[in-house]
Amino acid sequence: MNTITKSALVVSITLSMTANVWANEASAEGPATDGWTIIQSNEAGETTAIAAHFADAPGLFATCQNNSLVMGISTEAVDMATTLKETTKRSRVYNASLKINGSDETSKPWTYLPSLKIAYPGDAVTSKRLYNAAVRGDVATVKLTGKPEIDYAYPPVNDAFKAFANDCSVTNPSKE
Repeated sequence: MNTITKSALVVSITLSMTANVWANEASAEGPATDGWTIIQSNEAGETTAIAAHFADAPGLFATCQNNSLVMGISTEAVDMATTLKETTKRSRVYNASLKINGSDETSKPWTYLPSLKIAYPGDAVTSKRLYNAAVRGDVATVKLTGKPEIDYAYPPVNDAFKAFANDCSVTNPSKE
């Protein structure tokens, strides 16, 4: 079985990301703290991945590559910048329910990477709902089958998030 680079898997089950350059954690945004930080840029300097890392709570991430936006979560408190660089051979698909600010629940398949403790939705619509929740600062509640329900309070939009939104072809169609 091929080793799957997690950040590439998050976008589209591909096997290499040689065109990407990982941003230094001590970038202009500073080390991973409570807030959005840039964790990946491409060779053109465009932001392709951001994450919100929390010391004592599960984190969030967003990637945008190949005209695909993927928003994902961690199920435990992990350093997202480090975690998203790791590789794994294992993934599982679980049904997950999602509520935004307590809205009606939707249930869709999500991919879970057990060794990395991260999950992401299998469809673009759910990722877009999570992105819009991040823009508005909503609370997203995710319940993966067999896992506890977790509330994700998005940090405020900051310069890292704005750079991502500007550089992503899904959120900024002029980038296509």
